[in-house]
Amino acid sequence: MRESGLEESFVLESDYIAHQLRFCLRGFLTLITKILIPRGTFMISILGGAGGFIWPLALCSLASVFIIIERAIGLRFKAIVPESLVESLCTGKVIIPKEFPTVRELMQFQQRHPKDSEGLRSLAQLQVNSLQRGLFLLETIVGIAPLIGLLGTVWGLIKVFSAIDAQSGLPDAAVFVEGIALALSTTLMGLCIAIVALVGNHYLRRKIEGIASRLQFVVERLVALG
Repeated sequence: MRESGLEESFVLESDYIAHQLRFCLRGFLTLITKILIPRGTFMISILGGAGGFIWPLALCSLASVFIIIERAIGLRFKAIVPESLVESLCTGKVIIPKEFPTVRELMQFQQRHPKDSEGLRSLAQLQVNSLQRGLFLLETIVGIAPLIGLLGTVWGLIKVFSAIDAQSGLPDAAVFVEGIALALSTTLMGLCIAIVALVGNHYLRRKIEGIASRLQFVVERLVALG
């Protein structure tokens, strides 16, 4: 009797789990069909409405994403001036790290020219400047992406007004829809690209400022210990 009762409870629990799985699967399919697919169609319509302006906007978008990801990976603290190195300098230990070329160059310069503190600081400033590579492109994209969108807006409005019939005073419906779609799509895409590039640029600038502060500390400690 006890075994049959356990088997029956196990069957009921299995049925309950299967029912919950079917309910979750049904809800997931509803989410895809009613929310995600219409939004995907909406995004495709925006991209299609940009016309030929989609190519320069896409180029700006890909360039900004590539620069942000590449610099975010390259500007990690532990890859340039790790915390362990800062702590060792605080205790007075000078160990040339092989896996950190930026700091290694500073330490080797200090060993070759122990009296040239100004040269050491200049080398550190050159290394900080080298960390900023690619950021001028982000600043350019911040300015040029909205202008491309504005150009698309003007071009779309020109298409709309050039299609107005002189006698009726009404534009062609197809050309009107196409022109308005071009104007709004390019403006929206240009602003979105500029916002992403602007946020990424400010984030990377803050990272470089933090690295510059650590490099300045390394330089001052090397001068003091030298």
